[in-house]
Amino acid sequence: MRLILASSSPRRKEVMDKMGLDYEIIPSNFEENHSLHTNAIDLVEDFAIQKAADIFEKYTDAAVIGSDTIVLDPEGKLLGKPKTKDDAFGMVKSLQGKKSFVYTGVALLAPGKQYVGHKEASIFFKQMDDKQIQDYLDDPQADWMDKAGAYALQGRAATWIEGYEGEYSAILGLSEELVRQFLSELDKSVA
Repeated sequence: MRLILASSSPRRKEVMDKMGLDYEIIPSNFEENHSLHTNAIDLVEDFAIQKAADIFEKYTDAAVIGSDTIVLDPEGKLLGKPKTKDDAFGMVKSLQGKKSFVYTGVALLAPGKQYVGHKEASIFFKQMDDKQIQDYLDDPQADWMDKAGAYALQGRAATWIEGYEGEYSAILGLSEELVRQFLSELDKSVA
C-alpha cells in the first residue's frame, strides 16, 4: 500500500527516513486554527487527523500519516510559531530556567481505518540573559522562525536546553513509536 507523509517538515522527513520506510511526501494544505481548541491533546490529535484527511481524500487507496506538534510554556500558554523577532524573544524569555511542554499528535488514515494518538514530552531550559537570547535570535543558523516556541531541540537552541523527558522523535514532530504501532496494526488488519 502506498504510504504518504502529509507534511513538508524536514524534521518529520528525518524521522521517517530513520525508520527506513518507503514513502512519499505530499504536504497538507490544512489551515490550523488554534482558537477552536482549549485542550492540547484534542488539538494535536484533531489537527493530525485533519492534515492526513486533507491528503487522504485525494489518495483514498493510500495510507496517509498526519502529525501536529505544539509547545506550551510553563504556565500552559500555547506557543505557536513566532511572527516577529520580538514575538520570538518573548517566547524564548518565558522558557528560561523552566520546563516547557511538547505535545505531538499522529494520525494514520487508510481505506476503512483510522488510527490516532499523541505523545507528551517536557523540555528543561537553562537560564539565559537578554543578550544571549538576542544573540541567538540574530544568528542566521538559529532556525527559529518556523518552530513552535522559537526553538528546535536539535538546533542551536540545544545549547540552552538542560534536558528533556519523553520520546525524542515526538519532540521533533513525529512519534516514531506511534507510526510503527499504527503501521503494525494496519498491516495486521489487511493481512
